[in-house]
Amino acid sequence: MPPPPPLPPILHRPAAMTTVLAAAALILYLAGNGRISLWDRDEPRFAQATRQMIESDDWVVPRFNEDNRYDKPVLIYWLMSVPMRLLGVNEISARMPAALAGAATTALVHRLALALGCGPAGALLAALMTMSSALLFGIAKAATTDAVLTLTIVAMMRLLWRQRQGPFSWIRHCAIYAILGASVLVKGPPGPLVLATAVAGEGAWRAWRERRGYRPDIKAIFRRWAVGWLVFLAVALPWAVLAWRRTGGEYFAMALGHHVLERSLKPLESHGGKSLLFLFYYFPVLAAGLFPWFAPALLGLRHAWVRRGEASWRFLWCWLVPSYIVFSLVRTKLPHYIAPLLPAAALMAGLWWDAPRGGGAVRLEATRGWWRAGAVVTAILGALTGAGLVGIAVYLAWRPLLAPAVLAGIVIIGGSVAGGGLWWRRRAGSAIAAWAGMMAVGGLVVFTWALPSIEPLRISKNLTAWVARHAPPGTRLLGAEYREPSLVFYWSAPVEMLGNSHPEKALERLRDPKTPTALIAPLDRWNKWKRLLPELNRPPISIRYQGRYYLFHRGRWTDMVVVGNW
Repeated sequence: MPPPPPLPPILHRPAAMTTVLAAAALILYLAGNGRISLWDRDEPRFAQATRQMIESDDWVVPRFNEDNRYDKPVLIYWLMSVPMRLLGVNEISARMPAALAGAATTALVHRLALALGCGPAGALLAALMTMSSALLFGIAKAATTDAVLTLTIVAMMRLLWRQRQGPFSWIRHCAIYAILGASVLVKGPPGPLVLATAVAGEGAWRAWRERRGYRPDIKAIFRRWAVGWLVFLAVALPWAVLAWRRTGGEYFAMALGHHVLERSLKPLESHGGKSLLFLFYYFPVLAAGLFPWFAPALLGLRHAWVRRGEASWRFLWCWLVPSYIVFSLVRTKLPHYIAPLLPAAALMAGLWWDAPRGGGAVRLEATRGWWRAGAVVTAILGALTGAGLVGIAVYLAWRPLLAPAVLAGIVIIGGSVAGGGLWWRRRAGSAIAAWAGMMAVGGLVVFTWALPSIEPLRISKNLTAWVARHAPPGTRLLGAEYREPSLVFYWSAPVEMLGNSHPEKALERLRDPKTPTALIAPLDRWNKWKRLLPELNRPPISIRYQGRYYLFHRGRWTDMVVVGNW
């Protein structure tokens, strides 16, 4: 094998390389955000609750529409409020915390990789995998909690590793617990879960490996634990007390009882399964979430198992495996739940890349089957993804989408297959370059051209804009059957959501001559209501606008109407 080419000089300047990676990640994560309306259902809920928090100047209990929102703690709304105050309430400001968190996570992974023992090339690989793996790329472009949660976990793990390798530092110790408090204020239990299982797993591993030689200092552990939890409470408790008093404990009864315990014991909203197959749900999710970096991640995992007794590898195993098992046992499942574990797999790949073996690298140590398995899986995932984009464009028959979808499909299929072929021939550096370029170019095409091209098919932003232009000032908005949260965000005011069996309420609102009222509903629902209540046919109640749109969360076309009484 010929000697590898010399590394670019910037790779030998860690601070500069970290800055470049963070800047590149931020550009990717911000690209196209302002041209794509918020996706139902989570994004508009977070964004609208933040807007209402700003308007009401109530920074304790989030509200959505006219109800309290108990789904998540408060920190994500505080973070979103900063760009919203600076840039206005829009898609860019709503997604800004996630983009910044994704860029910061990329930078921290690069620094942690170097601290774990990666060389410049391995640290770059770990950062690239973190920056552009499909799952972490997606959450960094979404106005939700997941990117910020991942940042808090990576930050805690970096501090924990430095604490393990150097002399004990009270500053680092307190910083870990302060970030743990912030993690709880972002999403509740996942942050403590990952940290606790990692620490417990590593302690149990050391106790088992060292047997009688392992003698933990119980007094020191208790003292550090007590100080740490005081710091944690100082961060998390003030808001918790205020929220408890404001809601009489209802906030935490819902947050812990419904959103934690019920999600753990049974699948909610069809996110899970009744058979034992739910235990294996995250195996394919992990492969798809790491796309297109499954091949180096696979070899990283293999090499990590071979060298599992070494400190850095043991640290990463304890980050990845115990939490993975717990998430697999939780009955409610969504792909993004395991996002905070993906950086551990990326770091394993980085360590594998730079693992020493004499004077060379261990990259050729793996058997041929492991290399070929990674190449084949990556090529298949890329082919399915690219073909799926083209298939969606053909199915929708929406001409503006066809060209960007075909281009993105060609880039993804070509990059995946080319990278897979290079990896099959063990030309690892060229394969990694092909995959990184594919994700950069394909991501920019998707988020700056393909997704913006389907905006005319999105319902909430288009219909609320029509009502705002044509209805009198002070119009009241109703939603019937179509009751997506984005309707509230783009209306910028409360929306009364009517169930499918509430034609009487619609009639009552529309017959009120003092209040101009607009009703947004599917055409077939409106026709059923008119048959049930002939009074809905009488002037001035009438259809003022009708258009054909696509319900992306249900995968079907629908004719929507705006009914008015003005």
